Amino acid sequence: MKRVILSGLVGAQLLTTAVAQTWCGKHYMSTQSVVAPGGNFQPPAASKDPLLAFRCAPAIRPYLAEDVSSPAAVLIDSPVVYYEIANAKPIDLAAGPLSTQTLDVTISLNGKTLDQRPVPLNATAYELSFSLEDVTPQMAAYNVSCEATYTGSASTSQTFSATTALSFLPNPTNSSVTKMDLRTGGLLAKPATGLGGAYEPVFPIGFYTMFDDYLATNLSVIDELKEQGFTIIHPVPTFDNMTAFNMVVDRMQEVGLYLMYDMRFTYMNTTSVIEQVNSLKNRPNLLLLIPLMQPPSPTISSTAWTVIIPSAWCSTAKITTGHHTPLALDVVMQDVYMVGNNVTHSNEWNTPCDTTAVQPNSTLPAGYVPANSGIGTYFDISDRVASFKNRLEVMGWERTKAVWTVPQAFGGENIKASASAFAMSLPKITPFLFDPAAVRTTYVVGGASVATWGAGSQTLVLATNTNYINQTVQWEALGLEGDGTTTVFTSGIAETSQDGFMLGSVGSGAFVVTALRRVLRFTVTWDLQ
Repeated sequence: MKRVILSGLVGAQLLTTAVAQTWCGKHYMSTQSVVAPGGNFQPPAASKDPLLAFRCAPAIRPYLAEDVSSPAAVLIDSPVVYYEIANAKPIDLAAGPLSTQTLDVTISLNGKTLDQRPVPLNATAYELSFSLEDVTPQMAAYNVSCEATYTGSASTSQTFSATTALSFLPNPTNSSVTKMDLRTGGLLAKPATGLGGAYEPVFPIGFYTMFDDYLATNLSVIDELKEQGFTIIHPVPTFDNMTAFNMVVDRMQEVGLYLMYDMRFTYMNTTSVIEQVNSLKNRPNLLLLIPLMQPPSPTISSTAWTVIIPSAWCSTAKITTGHHTPLALDVVMQDVYMVGNNVTHSNEWNTPCDTTAVQPNSTLPAGYVPANSGIGTYFDISDRVASFKNRLEVMGWERTKAVWTVPQAFGGENIKASASAFAMSLPKITPFLFDPAAVRTTYVVGGASVATWGAGSQTLVLATNTNYINQTVQWEALGLEGDGTTTVFTSGIAETSQDGFMLGSVGSGAFVVTALRRVLRFTVTWDLQ
C-alpha cells in the first residue's frame, strides 16, 4: 500500500510546483508585492468598558420533520468582552462576580414565544428548549428572535437582541441529511451504506487520495481503507472518467465510507456546481462538499468568497431537496505544515521571512524573524487553530462554524500505520469529543500540549510532546487523580503511572482516567483538648 502515500505526496508536489510563487494566497518571489500572512483581517478595537456579545443559534442544523417528537433547542452565548466584536453592546454591570448575574432571555418565532428563562452572564451554549410540533417544515429557514433583558447597576434595564436562522426541513425522500451539532461542532449522519439507522456523530479521518491513477484502477483499496478504520475518502479532482468515479463512490457506499467531494477547480462556475450537485444529491454517503481549497490569489477577497460560493449554492437549493450537506462555509480547514520546513526563508525563491510574516499584534522586533520566535514550532499548529477560532468569534461565527485541521503527513509508510492506529482508537475517543455536556480544558506543561474532556466520572486526556526530549506530566497538574487509567492510543513512547504520564520525543497519547475530575486537597485539624 505504499502507492497511496507516494501518490498523495507526488500530487501535492506537482501542485506546489505549478503555483508555488502564489501559494495559499501568499507571494513568495522577491519581485512580487508584499502580502501580509494574516490576510486582510483587522483585529477588533479594544474597549475600556465591558461589552455584552449576545448571540444565539440552533442546537442542531438542520432539524427534520422526523425530529418533531424530540425537543429542539436554541443555544445562548452571553460573553462579556472588552473588544468591539460582532453584536457587542455596552453593558452596565452590577457589582459582584459575573457568575451570580443573569439575563432574562426570550426566544420567539413569528411572534410566538418558544421559551423564556434566566441565562447566566458569560454563558456558553446555554440551551433553551422548545417543541417543533406547531412549526411547519419548509425549505426556507425560519428567523428566530432572541431578546435579553439585564438589570444591573443602573436603575433601568438594558435590552440586547440577536437573531438566528432555524432550519426545519421536510424529511428527505430518497437520501439522507448531514447535520451539524452546534453544541460540539460535530457532524451527524446516518450510516453511509444507505441501509438505514440513526444519526450518529462522524469523525472524518482519511487521506487526500489520487483518483485517476489510483482509486479508479483498484477498488480493493476502498475495502482496505475501511478495514484500517478510516471513515472518509477525499478523492482529488479532476474526475474525467465519471463511470469510474461512480463505481468508486458505489463501492464506498457498500463498505460504509463517506465521501468528501472536492470542487476546488469549479467552485466559481455555477453551471458546473449545479451539474455536480445534481449527480451527487441522492448519494447517502455524501458527507461534505468542498468548494474551495487553498485560494491561489490574495485578490480573492473575503467579500468574493461570501458572494460567489453562496450564489452557486443558492442556485442549487431547489435541486438539493434530497440532501442537505455542509459546505466549507460551515467548516474552516487549516493546514500548518512546519515539520521539515524552513519557515523563516524560502530556499526556492531566496526570500527571507521579514516583518511582513510576523503575526498581527506580535511583539517581535522589526527585521528577520529570530530563530527563537516560536514561528516554525509545533505550537504553530495550535496557534493557527486558536487564531481562526478567535477570528470567527470576532465575526460572530464561532457557534455556527467549525475549525478542522489537515495534519501534515510525513514519514513514508509509517504515517498510514499511525493514522490507522488513531482511526481505530476513535470509538473510545469520540464519545467524549461529541458529548455536549463534556467540559474541555487545555494545558501546556513544559513542551506538552494537553487537552482534557471531563464527562461524569471519566476524563479523556489527549497529549502531544512538542519537544525531542522526554516530557513528564503529573495528573495533579491537570486536576486529576491517576487511579483507573486506560491507554487508548499511543504514537511513539507514551507511558502512564499512578502519578502521571511520560511522553517520549514527539510522542502522543490518549488516556481515559476514571476518577474525580478535580483533585481537592485540604487538611483537617482536630482539637482534642
